[in-house]
Amino acid sequence: MIQTIIPEGVGEPQIRRAFMALNQGLMKLSNWEMWREIDDHSGVALTAGTKAEIYVPYDCVLTQWTELADQVGSVKIDLWVLPYASYPPTNANSICGANEPLINNAQSAQDTTLSGWSPRLSAGDCIIANVDSATTIERVMLHLVAERS
Repeated sequence: MIQTIIPEGVGEPQIRRAFMALNQGLMKLSNWEMWREIDDHSGVALTAGTKAEIYVPYDCVLTQWTELADQVGSVKIDLWVLPYASYPPTNANSICGANEPLINNAQSAQDTTLSGWSPRLSAGDCIIANVDSATTIERVMLHLVAERS
């Protein structure tokens, strides 16, 4: 059993910094993982639009995505990618084809095949997570896994 102990006086900002440091450590491994919380902080369902930006540090190939939501509902997130020099990407730069990450009347979803995607990313690419639509869900964690190439 793994037990997590949070020292007294450690709040959310410190925990977020610890997760960011962990993410930096993970990026040094052969697989690259990153996650972004998508939250309008409004207390209502997410609204459509760009919500998160991610910088890609290495050449890699996306191998899976996972979405974890705060409650049962639906959310569809498109991923737009362009090199840093051409930032920001737009809908025309979607890498998902017609198979965007989607939670449909559930609280979580995952895909390990990425059918129809253009999953190859280059060092220096920028990803924007764009919420295409959402109902009920107020917060979702988007987790991407990639293999360094």
